[in-house]
Amino acid sequence: MNKSANLLFFILLMGVFFSTFEIKSVDVTIMPDKGGDAYVLERITFLVQGEESQATYLKGLSDNTLSFWSSSTKLSDIRVHLNSKEVNIVDFRIIPQPLKNCNQATNTCLGEIKLDYTAKPYYNSKSEPIENTGLFYIEKYKPRTIKYSINPNALLFDSSDVEHIIRINDYTSLVIKTPTASKVLEANPIPTNLPNPSFPNYENTYIWKNTLLVKFSFIYEVEQSIDEEIVEFFSGLYSGFGFLSLSTEAISIIIVVIILIIFYIALNSLDKEKKQR
Repeated sequence: MNKSANLLFFILLMGVFFSTFEIKSVDVTIMPDKGGDAYVLERITFLVQGEESQATYLKGLSDNTLSFWSSSTKLSDIRVHLNSKEVNIVDFRIIPQPLKNCNQATNTCLGEIKLDYTAKPYYNSKSEPIENTGLFYIEKYKPRTIKYSINPNALLFDSSDVEHIIRINDYTSLVIKTPTASKVLEANPIPTNLPNPSFPNYENTYIWKNTLLVKFSFIYEVEQSIDEEIVEFFSGLYSGFGFLSLSTEAISIIIVVIILIIFYIALNSLDKEKKQR
């Protein structure tokens, strides 16, 4: 057996008896809604090498907890990349995927774990959002217009030794997908996928990869339609009177009825004025 054959045999033997996990990519996608909450999807892929590693991965399909995956793989990136001190993480799920791209020669496969959850602000005993919590700060600064500013302290990526700098390494990507009809006012640093953007910007997907987020800022606004503003007003009004069980559709119907009544009264008033003349 020549040297090349011996080396190949040794590599194959290592793949059978030694277990390793190697991180390949981490993709964190943030999809905020108009209420300021955000749906977050994290996709973490890693190389699974050796029979023991593959058996551990398969065990995780049933013993499906974040602590199991983190401790079993010894991969520091198997975690939530938002700061739970700043953001209330609810509806959390771990969704491991079947092993794929398996190579019998090297005894390796590719594993993937999806984490999804909703990021909300914290609320006080009066059900009011606690200031400076949540993934986005909300400000109604113009009529029917809401401004959303990201809370950089909510992000839990690698930090540098210098304050206010977040490191997005070469295998990690941060993606923000804004709601429909959003207008992005500021994105600093410039997103990787938009090398020369102009502001305001009307793209819906912004990606940062292999970069430093220095004093990270991302601000966008959404203009409410008149219908949305009316629904929001009456929703608050009915909530204040304790009609919490009404759905948005029911409130919309009530609003339409009220508007029709107002128009009817106005038309009758005009008709009476004409007759009096």
